[in-house]
Amino acid sequence: RRATSAHHARPELDQSSRARAMGGNASKQLVDENPLVTRCKFDDPTEVVVLPKAKIEKFDLKTALGMRVTVEPGWEWARDVGEAQGKKYCPVRHVGIVEQGQINVTMKDGAKMRYAAGDVYLIEPGHNAKNKQGVNFVGYEFVSKINTDAAGGGSTYAAEVASSEAEVKQLDKASFAAPSVSKTMPNGEACVCMLGNNQAKSMRATLQPGWTWKTGARTLLPPEKQTLEACPARHVGYITKGKFAMIDAKTGKTTIVAPGMCYVCEPGHDAEVVGDETVEFIEFETVL
Repeated sequence: RRATSAHHARPELDQSSRARAMGGNASKQLVDENPLVTRCKFDDPTEVVVLPKAKIEKFDLKTALGMRVTVEPGWEWARDVGEAQGKKYCPVRHVGIVEQGQINVTMKDGAKMRYAAGDVYLIEPGHNAKNKQGVNFVGYEFVSKINTDAAGGGSTYAAEVASSEAEVKQLDKASFAAPSVSKTMPNGEACVCMLGNNQAKSMRATLQPGWTWKTGARTLLPPEKQTLEACPARHVGYITKGKFAMIDAKTGKTTIVAPGMCYVCEPGHDAEVVGDETVEFIEFETVL
């Protein structure tokens, strides 16, 4: 059964709200009209797919797809989804992060892995999955419909990170508690997790008040790119803390993302932390 809802409306900030968002600086107003950004609210999915003991909320980000996957205790893909399709194994690739609960995954060849809250995960096609716990499993997943040569944030700002795996992996997981690499910058830090043999990446950025792209992330670029006026990376992910302004470097048009939103931000933007709260976001590169 499928239920669809209209794409969210983008709320406009009034003059006083814009000023408050920038810490009271009325001379720097924010307008939610940056054409480089597509954002969706998690409480207003583009489409909801309801399955036995499971729900998939989809968020159409134009050049990417965001999903929130919820499965109930006792759910099993082969029985609750695959049986109706005449399939024993899920044919879909998954790249995401566990928000809540656990999921047990088994590949056709018998390889197994359990994913728990906080795990960044890679699951290639040809698997069965079960929720053996007494609570719902909730995961956020992203699929990039890559139609651009622009690299994601993890590849752009930690270009030297490469997989140590010799072969493609069918199952893998990582944690921001032990990332592949951590990068510090003025007023911020970025942790990058590599999944499989260069099969996917995830980045968590933590940015303090006062952070801007030009004074922060730009310092991580190679010397020959230190004079760039706009970020060359493409960003796909969701925000967990604070408010973040994504600014069209050419026009100054701005969109703010906040907790409860997922987004795509195309290259050519500037960015800054809004207000006095720390910003945290998690991003994914599902095809490298």
